[in-house]
Formats: sequence, C-alpha cells, structure tokens
Amino acid sequence: MRFNDHHNFSSTDCNAILEKAAGKRILTTEKDFGRLAPKLATDQLFYLEISLVFSNKKEEKEFNAVIESAIKSS
Repeated sequence: MRFNDHHNFSSTDCNAILEKAAGKRILTTEKDFGRLAPKLATDQLFYLEISLVFSNKKEEKEFNAVIESAIKSS
C-alpha cells in the first residue's frame, strides 16, 4: 500500500492495512513505524533501518557542507 509522505494514518487506514496484511507481517519505513506503532500491534509491525554511507570522503564532506549551510541559513 502506498501513502503520501507525512501521512496521518486514520483508523480507516489502519483497518485497511490490517485487512490487507491478513495476519502477516507489515513492513514499513522507520518514520511510518513511529506513526503506526501506537495504532497497530507492534508484534506484526516491522521496519528496515536505513542509513547513508558515502563511498567517497570528498563527497561526504561536500554533502555535510551543504547540510550545515542549510541549517545555518534557516
């Protein structure tokens, strides 16, 4: 099932997810896990942890510089 980013899961959404899962495990993003965990049984709800790793130190430094600049300007 697909939902928009920052979706606020309603009880109707949760019921539809549970119906579609039919007792099987539910795999979601870590962010949506945080939204769904209070509403669904967590023994059925799982997420894959995703992390970012750079293979090139130069690109990592450039990325960090962009992020730091954006933080300072906000």
